[in-house]
Amino acid sequence: MGLDGPPPGLNEALAAVAVRGLIAIRGEAVGARGSCAVHPGVAAAGRAQAGEPFQDAVDAEAAAYWDAVFRYASGETGEGAVRTGLMVRAGLAAVPYLIRRQQWAAAAYLLERGFNRDPSRANAAAVLPAIQEITARDSAQAGVLGRVLAVLDPAVGERQMRAALDAAVARGDYMRASVTAGRLVDLCRDGGRLAEALTLAEQMIGYTLQAGLGPWTQLADEGQRLQVLNEMGQADRVLAEVQRLRDQMQALPAARGPDEVAIPWNVREALLDTGRYAARQLGRWQDALDLNAASITSKRGRNAPAAAIARSRFNDYGPLLMLGRTEEALPLLLECRQAFQDARDPEMLGKTLSALASIEDARGHGDAAISLERDALRYSHLAGDVLGIAVSYHNLGNSLRSHARRPAPALACHLASALICALTGAEGTDDSVRAAAIDLRALGADDGGDSARATAPTPGDPIPREPTPDAVPPADVPALCHLVGDIPGTDLASLLAALTPDPAAVDQTLRDLTAQAHVLADGPDQPRDRTAGNPFAAPGTVPLR
Repeated sequence: MGLDGPPPGLNEALAAVAVRGLIAIRGEAVGARGSCAVHPGVAAAGRAQAGEPFQDAVDAEAAAYWDAVFRYASGETGEGAVRTGLMVRAGLAAVPYLIRRQQWAAAAYLLERGFNRDPSRANAAAVLPAIQEITARDSAQAGVLGRVLAVLDPAVGERQMRAALDAAVARGDYMRASVTAGRLVDLCRDGGRLAEALTLAEQMIGYTLQAGLGPWTQLADEGQRLQVLNEMGQADRVLAEVQRLRDQMQALPAARGPDEVAIPWNVREALLDTGRYAARQLGRWQDALDLNAASITSKRGRNAPAAAIARSRFNDYGPLLMLGRTEEALPLLLECRQAFQDARDPEMLGKTLSALASIEDARGHGDAAISLERDALRYSHLAGDVLGIAVSYHNLGNSLRSHARRPAPALACHLASALICALTGAEGTDDSVRAAAIDLRALGADDGGDSARATAPTPGDPIPREPTPDAVPPADVPALCHLVGDIPGTDLASLLAALTPDPAAVDQTLRDLTAQAHVLADGPDQPRDRTAGNPFAAPGTVPLR
């Protein structure tokens, strides 16, 4: 700074700046607990006064710093652990410096990588202004803009991405075309347009080859195509391909080459998990365990966080149950629960508690199963895990009916589960309606739901049917929410309002589901709860995908 003599101590210097109102010291001025806030107006005046050479130097250093933080948080350097929150923060922090240095591609890369880790609407809104400015200066980044827009408005985002793909192909930028095609594959797959997603995946593979990208990126493309085939019900083909690609993967270099846009460990683990899912679909439980073990070995090899390893270990619980190895599944879940508690991960805590409840239910410990499932609901509501909430309501209904002999609250839980699945389009609606039909038979309710009838037990009934005059299906959504609202920390009414803002439509959906349950209950065939004993039925237990 052109001053003579030794510089003052940091706290002394900061105090002098703070007393003039230029900064605000928060907490300790020096150390991990302290920070200094600078008003934007002060920063702008300081930049203008400092001069262009000083500004350029600061921009270069700050951009390099945040880029290093981003790569550390992404697992590319250091211990290999991924820190999503830090990735998003570092990407956003680096962008202003990169924009001033006109490094458009680098800025778009950081924005997209961070956004992919947290593609929420809130993050899309935060990223949108910056990526719009970048795209206005460099049209080659239009695909990233489309990816962000797709979260806020899928139709607009898709049009933007398709235009970006056509433009990339037209100018011979096949690397950009490959990346953009991959984004469209995910968009079409999420929208259930699987044939279109498969066509795009095959085009993506061709673009990658034309771009001369490396073997790990080619393998990533194959993995994305296999994910689409999994969704199309071709699990046999997928599992065979994964086993073939595993052998090919063994011969690839562990380090990422300059011709790669994919991270080797991420490709490896995604491919193994795709195979595990296929094996699960086929009921090949030992293959699912073996593939998951390889994925866990990879995570441990890169020093992934304990919670990330626990997420993978959790996937073993279902196959272990199906192989009759319950005594191995129980300690596994207890260890996972501790890891998720340490990581403060409410979503996975909810899933783990629901899995523990299923084990206790299978062991005949009804009170423990009910208590654990109520706890699971609290965590799932806290995490906003909509499918997890549906799973837990379904399982709680099963336990209330089979162990507590309380078909009326069981019916409310099963209808709540069916309603959530119906509103979200998730699998499991039919299973929960079928379970509600069993509840209705147990209650002996008539079609109108205004009275109850006593009938002799039918052979094969899950429990004897008893007349229960006061127990009828809830007439509307407020009545349903009242019946299941005794669990602290849960709020079914708010959840339903968030899923569909039209109360009349939600009420009509509930009436339709109740009517379907009545038809099944009063039909000639005894309704069966097909989720019993099946850890993979939706929404009978925790989904493993």
